[in-house]
Amino acid sequence: MENSEKTKTCFSYTLRSLRLEKDISQEQLAEKSGVSRQQISRLECHSDNPTLETIRLLAQGLGVSLQDFMAHFENYFNSSLLKEKNLRLAEENQTKQYHSKKSK
Repeated sequence: MENSEKTKTCFSYTLRSLRLEKDISQEQLAEKSGVSRQQISRLECHSDNPTLETIRLLAQGLGVSLQDFMAHFENYFNSSLLKEKNLRLAEENQTKQYHSKKSK
């Protein structure tokens, strides 16, 4: 996955998981943050990139600090990178095993 796409995916996951953790709808978050429900939907569906101001407003609407919001994002982003690395290593090991068996 390309980094910009991964960033969108991780941001959308962060936003949605924090919103659900707070047990609020997109409409309620829109009211609390001043960000439109349509934009929140686009952000959660990976089809929009937020500005720093939008992130700040969303964090405020969720009742978390910008630092906490970004820490959630960073944790998900790093776990995503780790999963990709582990998948690549598993694929490499399978390829090595296949070629090892084939050469015997």
